[in-house]
Amino acid sequence: MQAIDLIVNYPLSIINCFCFFDYLWIYVSFRMGGCYMINAILLAGSSKGSSAFDPSMFYLIMALVAIFLLVILLLFLRKRFVPVFRLWYISAVYGKYSFEFVEFVHDSHMINPHYNCIKDEISLRFLVFFKTAKGAGSYTTNSGIEFGDTPFLTRYKELFRSKGTPFCINVARLGPLRVKVIGYREILAGMKMRSLYYTVDEKFVMGEFVSSDLHKVQPANLLSILSKKYLNGIDLTGDSIYITDPGGNVLYYENNGFSICMRYFYAGDHAINKTLSTVYGIEGDDSANYIRTLHEEEMLNRF
Repeated sequence: MQAIDLIVNYPLSIINCFCFFDYLWIYVSFRMGGCYMINAILLAGSSKGSSAFDPSMFYLIMALVAIFLLVILLLFLRKRFVPVFRLWYISAVYGKYSFEFVEFVHDSHMINPHYNCIKDEISLRFLVFFKTAKGAGSYTTNSGIEFGDTPFLTRYKELFRSKGTPFCINVARLGPLRVKVIGYREILAGMKMRSLYYTVDEKFVMGEFVSSDLHKVQPANLLSILSKKYLNGIDLTGDSIYITDPGGNVLYYENNGFSICMRYFYAGDHAINKTLSTVYGIEGDDSANYIRTLHEEEMLNRF
């Protein structure tokens, strides 16, 4: 694995090292180019004063001037060409829907070729599973929580192959974790919704159905569907509800008045859970971790 990372990242390291020598190369180019041109002009002048003037000196001077101007032009345009080359390289190695591609586009302030799946921070979507929402109802079910026909822990590449090209994508870093969200347009029980797939370090750990059309997606209908599937058809009411299965996996329903969402979280990966708990200030650190995470993610999604 380290050998693969070295092969992939070594060319990028070579490209990055040029940034350190920007001004040095400009200075050397001016000094050397200027000296060559002055010497050539002096030689041309001395030759012109003699009876045997060599016309090739004129073409030599023009060639040196052209080379000098070309070098200066390339040096000043390097900051534009190198990011484009790096983006092409990342796209060829990782793909246009990879974490590396989207993060580099954001960090380089380039135009994102993809739509964003969500406008707020990704970390807020996980937070409700580590800090219980106030006033939320809580229920348990004997049925396993599952997100459609996609098993939890499915690898991102397999998910991408089975679902096809997504219409949107977001990425974020939550502590050491690399989180990616890809979205699709789907129909759930006759209702048009967006299905979002959250992968953490390339593993699918959370799914979400979202709709902003509250006229067509009636909250009562969704609650009735959830109740029949998980709670034996009991009367289910409320704007925020937790349903937990025997394995600890959680379904969170929320109606905030603007949109309705149902999030399905897999709680079986203890390493991810522990890291997220630390990010949110629940374990091993204070809330400063989460404030820093929000700030970094806001800067990432600003573009």
